Amino acid sequence: MTNKRVCTVGLAILMAMLLMGGALAQNTVPNVIGMTQSQATSAITGAGLALLTPVSYGKSANYPAGQVFRQDPAAGASVAPGTKVKIVVSQGIPKPEPVFPWGTNPTTSAPVNSFCDAQQAILDNSLLSLLPPEFTGFLTLLGPDTGDINGITYVIIANPYPDGELEFSIGGNGWIDCKFDLKLIEAVLKDQTFNIPAQGSYAGLTHAMVYQALNVNAEQFEQDIGSYWSLLGTLANGLPQVLLGHMIFGDGQATFSEPVPEDIPFNRIDSVGSGGFMQALMMLLGSTGYIANPLIDVNTYVRMPEYFAQDGDADGDGANNRCEYNHVAENFPSDMINKYVEWALDPAKVPECPQSGLKWVKVPGDRWIMVGDTLSLSVMVAGEIGPVTYAWTKNGVPLASSGNTYIKENVSLDDAGTYTCTASDPSKASISTSAVVRVFPAGSLPVGAPIALGALAGMLVGLGGMVVFRKRG
Repeated sequence: MTNKRVCTVGLAILMAMLLMGGALAQNTVPNVIGMTQSQATSAITGAGLALLTPVSYGKSANYPAGQVFRQDPAAGASVAPGTKVKIVVSQGIPKPEPVFPWGTNPTTSAPVNSFCDAQQAILDNSLLSLLPPEFTGFLTLLGPDTGDINGITYVIIANPYPDGELEFSIGGNGWIDCKFDLKLIEAVLKDQTFNIPAQGSYAGLTHAMVYQALNVNAEQFEQDIGSYWSLLGTLANGLPQVLLGHMIFGDGQATFSEPVPEDIPFNRIDSVGSGGFMQALMMLLGSTGYIANPLIDVNTYVRMPEYFAQDGDADGDGANNRCEYNHVAENFPSDMINKYVEWALDPAKVPECPQSGLKWVKVPGDRWIMVGDTLSLSVMVAGEIGPVTYAWTKNGVPLASSGNTYIKENVSLDDAGTYTCTASDPSKASISTSAVVRVFPAGSLPVGAPIALGALAGMLVGLGGMVVFRKRG
């Protein structure tokens, strides 16, 4: 009996040791970054692991074609024998030189040679013909002559996807995106010899810096968006350029609140600036299921607001871009775009800058309103020197309103249009912001509303573009 008990205990101990030994058997994942696919395969199998197939491919800003630039699990990780290791092999740099021209317009076949051309290419996409006509009006926010999407934006998701309804409003920062905000980026990308040396606290600005940012961000977008990113250049040429330009501009951020335990993890998004708008847009598109990582971390992208944002100083001359812009607006009103690039990127051209830091902290945003209702547009500024004066116009025609709020009671169809408010202070600092107001007849719904989130999401994915929508309850 004793021998039997001893034998049983011995077997139990032996089994435990065998199980423990099996549990402790671990292999170390080799570092295959920079290797060719063949070399990586040999290293992985040589470590007692397996290569996950099919092998993935993607564009890399830092590794030439044929080299592994991403692996999972990471090098040095301890894993069970036979674990499959995923590798991603570079297909080359995302955007070779020269950056522009960058594709063609889908309707005219003209080369896309600027960010304005890219925005026009989105508007000229033939897929627009597949959408309900009422949606095309929303796309005016990308019009090269009016597009301004990087101000203060909010998105409210009333109910979870796919049956939820949206309300969102996009406000600008007062500058036309492709003619001013993105124009400096474009100019540096086009000039492969561009080089402003570092001096003092200014770190310098070169073509190589911006070109590297473009390619790093393209690689990161491919990782965050997934396979859909590679289709954008074909399905919606112009959109990759616009997304990359705004991410380099990079000011601001988004905040997400009121989480709900559904497919969309947040039902309110507030964003400021280009960086914030990119976060909000990715979150919104992520609700469709076409985005691999909708909760992007903007810190994984290369953003350069210290150079290109309104408060940035592109040429390091001590005058921020807003000051350069105001100087050009006052002295060269008929040639503002070219003169802005000239002054903002030449440290030898230094305007006298007022010390005002006048900026918007509240802008009205585009909206729908019903005939008979009251239209109220409000703005708020900060950083002013002395009292601020406000001037309102509708379609360029002055309105009889001098405060920070414009009110029009008993709205009619004739009140539709673009309303612009210009704020200025005694230092001659001046900023402007615009809102498009659309009016619909009483007793009817605004065109495009109500709309289920699923329908809007499908439209966004099908178009590959950006749409503004404001739902009336």
